[in-house]
Amino acid sequence: MIPELIFLVICAAAIVYATRAIYLGYKSGSWPSVQGEILSSELHTSWSRLGPRYEPQVFYRYTVDRQTFNGYRLAFGIHDYSIFGEAIAAGIVRDHPTGSLTLIHYDPAQPRRSILLPGIRIHPILELLFWGGLAGLIGHDLWRSLTSP
Repeated sequence: MIPELIFLVICAAAIVYATRAIYLGYKSGSWPSVQGEILSSELHTSWSRLGPRYEPQVFYRYTVDRQTFNGYRLAFGIHDYSIFGEAIAAGIVRDHPTGSLTLIHYDPAQPRRSILLPGIRIHPILELLFWGGLAGLIGHDLWRSLTSP
């Protein structure tokens, strides 16, 4: 019973994380934007047991109300672009070359919070469905074991 409870806590944490990413993605769609500069833009490739891992790393600078900020966030809820393939990750780097100007979306309540690609992405929705479904199955089995004679 303890392992199931521990796993339910892990599922709950993942559900909270995915829900937050969906919420911030939704909110970022209406955030104001300013022109910013891409400071560096590179595609990092590494290897794991599962194969290649592609990570676009884009660093940018923008100014809000005469205060300058640096940012790196591409989208809420996506940290590993490997599931999308090299073409998507390389496309992000290609679309935002070093030295170029682009729109940076920022949270008006916290201008330090910024994003390059606003809106809800599919990845956190899939995470929410996966972890929610898993929590439901484990919770159901746990409930049956606790209520059965």
